[in-house]
Amino acid sequence: MGISNFTVRWAAPADIPRILWIDAECATLPGSLLMPAPPGELESGVLAGDVLVAESQHTVAGYLHLDQQYPHAVYVAGVAVLPGMRRRGMGAALLAAALGSADPELPVYTVTSPRNLVTLTMFFAQGFVGTWAFPNLFGPQEHRLGMRLLPSGETLPSVRRWHRATEFTRWSGLLDRGYAAVRVAISRGVPVLGLAGYPSTDSSPCLHRFQQPARISPPYAG
Repeated sequence: MGISNFTVRWAAPADIPRILWIDAECATLPGSLLMPAPPGELESGVLAGDVLVAESQHTVAGYLHLDQQYPHAVYVAGVAVLPGMRRRGMGAALLAAALGSADPELPVYTVTSPRNLVTLTMFFAQGFVGTWAFPNLFGPQEHRLGMRLLPSGETLPSVRRWHRATEFTRWSGLLDRGYAAVRVAISRGVPVLGLAGYPSTDSSPCLHRFQQPARISPPYAG
């Protein structure tokens, strides 16, 4: 799989040290909204054949963990690209490759920060909608947005209202009343979420763990 000046391929065990380094490097950047993968998760993902890497000039510069170990769903558990290699389409290429390889009969989910403009833009562009809110998931004000891939044939509905991503109480309440986040933009330097009418009663076993804080482990480098 090749796009521009990099290629996307499935990770091999020899890639594990580099993947772990990328994960730690991206999670510790100043102002980063990324969470590091739990110990052992990426190693297990590589051995299961669930991790893709983006490689430029024979050097791995990004990864995506597509957790396919749930019986009835697929979960994008992590995605990260080194700062110096961003804005080249690596993250989008990794996500497209992951979705292209996933079982089309299974729903696909992920969780990310509602303030992460780059990640949200990427997921919305590839057909995800945000339908769940997880307050204070990783600490005070560290909220997360649960997202799902639209079924084949469905298109993103039109935005009906905008709310700042920091206005968690306002937009998260709308998700419980038949709305979904479908777009993200910047207004006066602050990410804003575009909400559309999209009632959803869908649920997934891979999102249930976020309902019980005592059992949470950091799920998503985003």
